Amino acid sequence: MGAALAWSMAAVALGFLIGVAVGQASTCAVTAAKEIVHHRRARLLAGFLVAGGVAGLLCLPLAWTVGMRAGLPPEAAISGALLGGALLLAAGALVNDACLLGTLARVSQGEVRFLGVPIGLAIGYGVVTTAGFEPVALSPNLFGRPAAPAILLVIASFGLVVAGWAALSRSGDGGSPGRWRLRTSMIVLGGAGALLFVLTPGWTYSEAVRQGVDELGSATPMAHTLAAILTGLATLAGALTAGVASGSFRLERPAVGCVFRSILGGALMAIGAAYVPGGNDHLLLWSVPGGSVSGLVAYLVMSGAILIAVFVQHRVAGAHMIAA
Repeated sequence: MGAALAWSMAAVALGFLIGVAVGQASTCAVTAAKEIVHHRRARLLAGFLVAGGVAGLLCLPLAWTVGMRAGLPPEAAISGALLGGALLLAAGALVNDACLLGTLARVSQGEVRFLGVPIGLAIGYGVVTTAGFEPVALSPNLFGRPAAPAILLVIASFGLVVAGWAALSRSGDGGSPGRWRLRTSMIVLGGAGALLFVLTPGWTYSEAVRQGVDELGSATPMAHTLAAILTGLATLAGALTAGVASGSFRLERPAVGCVFRSILGGALMAIGAAYVPGGNDHLLLWSVPGGSVSGLVAYLVMSGAILIAVFVQHRVAGAHMIAA
């Protein structure tokens, strides 16, 4: 009992640290796509390499050494359902103008309309439940023991960290008063995120919403659901703390239409996460670093769809400006 309580407290502390890292840097797939298309820069993409690489350095070795207390992401079949789920994740992020991690970053800046995302997540997971959605068939991870392919994957993760670090160094990744360097934020995000995913896979706020919907009406919620809710709230608290500390927090009055967009985007991301399974936070910090082939495919499809949509929007806007 004492060990369980200690780990729950550690999980909450790690969740808070992840929130701070997200609030310090805009860790959003939509923002990264806009940076590439609008500014011809890939600074955030390089940051994702650092975060994913650090997570990869931890996921597999922890699973091998900690044993039954650790977990690795399972494999899902690469099917139309998986690809459709990835596209729904992309569509939800585009409608919301931020992915699940990016939502935390935007809340940390005072954009309270993004608090509509958890409402949308609950609606989306409720739709999945009431529609009798068949759970995705999962199979064991291919890298559950330290064989040669798994060790090569860990080495590749180190290569990602080096490549991302070098790219950020060339881009002049300097911090500012109250704000970390991007690479520092990504190291903290990747390390703390991977540790939580390996030892407590359901720690994210989106997962807390899903578990809450699954147990709706239960008089005695399961302990792991309460732990996920506490960790998710700690993540939000960390993001808000980072926003206030850096001076970027500016409370904004939300427009009704924007709140509706966040609710709709959250619902789409929830339905997509049910097919993948997992949201973009799962994919970046657990599925891909943990060697899930289906997770890698889903992440590439989601990211590619977001990039193409942002590119098309940019070209259409440019054509309208020329015509005017």
